[in-house]
Amino acid sequence: LRGITASDNGQRLYIADYEMGITVLDLESRVAQRLAGPDTLNFGGIEGLEYWNGHLVMIQNGNEPQRVMRLALSADGGSVEGVAPLAIAQPIFNYPNFGTINGAKLVFFANSHWVRDLTSPTPIQVASTFVDAPPDLISPDFQKFWDEYYESQGIEPPDEVPGGP
Repeated sequence: LRGITASDNGQRLYIADYEMGITVLDLESRVAQRLAGPDTLNFGGIEGLEYWNGHLVMIQNGNEPQRVMRLALSADGGSVEGVAPLAIAQPIFNYPNFGTINGAKLVFFANSHWVRDLTSPTPIQVASTFVDAPPDLISPDFQKFWDEYYESQGIEPPDEVPGGP
């Protein structure tokens, strides 16, 4: 088991199994069932799972391409009625995994300790993407953030930038 999240009303738990997909547990009736969805939707390789506004947001690193997907749920929360890609096959991805939703933004680890080459690991990178409208993936590169900020303000950046390299 990799990810667990609760519906907004706390009635259902969604539990991601890396190999088996997503189980929905109704806490009132104590009945568990598989989340139903289109035959073409791959529920394998889910590492992170979050609930947002009648949707599930899943982070998949166990298949190619690695991706973040938003799943629109039925009114009863037992099946998927729509799918929207939020970020797919991004260069920053190297086994993306867990995250959290803050407002309408998913913040997550874009790469993880499951590196392919343990002799030259890279630092963990945090990425974000909006869950309400699928834009390009945003990587919170502090230097880029400050460069864009100073440019938008029309001022020259100082020699030392907070959070910079």
